[in-house]
Amino acid sequence: ILLNNNNNNLNNNNNENNNANANNSNNANNANNANITITLPESVNYADFNIDQYLANYSGVSKINRLIYISENENRLKNAALERAIFEIKSKTNNTSLYQQLFTKLSNSTTNNTLDQTWIDITDRRCITTLDKLENELAVHKINLLKENIRATHSEIGDYYYSRGDLENSLKAYARSRDFCVNPQHNLLMCYNVARVNFELRTFNQTINFVSKAEQIADAKDKSIITKLAVLDAISHLALRKFTLAADKFVKIPIENSSLFTEIVSINEVCVYGTLSALAAYDRLQIKRKLLEGEASKNFRNFLEQVPDMLELITCFCDSKYSRCLDILNKYKPEFALDLYLREHIESIYQSIRTKSIVQYCSTFNALDIRKMAIIFQTTPENIEKEIVDQISKNVIRARIDSHAKILYTFNEDGRNLMYQSTLKTGENFERETNGLLLRMNLVMQNLSIKIEKS
Repeated sequence: ILLNNNNNNLNNNNNENNNANANNSNNANNANNANITITLPESVNYADFNIDQYLANYSGVSKINRLIYISENENRLKNAALERAIFEIKSKTNNTSLYQQLFTKLSNSTTNNTLDQTWIDITDRRCITTLDKLENELAVHKINLLKENIRATHSEIGDYYYSRGDLENSLKAYARSRDFCVNPQHNLLMCYNVARVNFELRTFNQTINFVSKAEQIADAKDKSIITKLAVLDAISHLALRKFTLAADKFVKIPIENSSLFTEIVSINEVCVYGTLSALAAYDRLQIKRKLLEGEASKNFRNFLEQVPDMLELITCFCDSKYSRCLDILNKYKPEFALDLYLREHIESIYQSIRTKSIVQYCSTFNALDIRKMAIIFQTTPENIEKEIVDQISKNVIRARIDSHAKILYTFNEDGRNLMYQSTLKTGENFERETNGLLLRMNLVMQNLSIKIEKS
């Protein structure tokens, strides 16, 4: 509710004394405002982004995917990312088609590189020989009806296509092995392979589906696969913007198995994803219970100790140190904005955290100065006023704004009245249920109840 003082000013024009008093009051306000300075945050600077430090914790396909993603989304890092991606492809995969695609992109920017045609020819010939051998073995196993060998060969064919970057055929090969699984371990491995390929294809709903199937497998004891599936499940929920479910999944990932999922994400990344998801989805009490102080927080607290800034971020949010909280978020924004799974959601996550901070800040005061609030939240009084008005219109904040004096007046709920209302509602529910039970008893006593005969 905006209190507009323009009408008062129009009425005061008819009275010279009132005009003089209003002018004196405005001059006093302006004098006070002169002592308030607003410092706005600096814009995101990708020039300070250290690509080598960022990629130090990644390996294999995950590292290549991130390098490609960086090259597509930040021109200043494009050449460096492409060069590193080409090196990783040559040294750790058989994906000659992706190598040629990235080399073409790099050649358009620089002319100091030479296509390694010898490596392409040797790799293609070796892969063709390998595929022929696997298909011949599969045909022999089908003739002999050896289920275990058929399953293993289908999995090897899936691995072959995966190393070549042909995810569609890899998915088909892994799915064919499903009919030949003879024990829980085989089913668990099949679910992981299918979930992993769907994850690479960014079909996250299918990833979650196969993770759920894997969780229903009895006697599954492979900790490596179980941990990897948990990581895939958590990131898939994050990618689908299901922040509450994602936070629940991340806080349950065991840190003692962290070395088992480094080919998917790093330990630091699990901490970052879990922290941002929790801040976006949980309230303050849930954050303290699940991430900081409660019995359930012991596991994730170990992740937070690996990234002290994330621990400080959560602590500042819970302790209402919002200025420092925003400083940490702005510090890591260049890195988050180039993340493969965070980039599309970083603005909504940041906005959710900021909105929660504003709501929590307003709830502790009966009246507060919007100009001072703007300093804390690193913006201008006009912008913070718009944010507050938006929350008031959504009935998130119960308050009114004096736009002339830049004062926010909040309406605090009467705790005693709420307790009385809750007690009365509980009593009404008890009375209604008791009357229903008495009516039922009387109907039974008078033989008026209808009995359903069993067929």
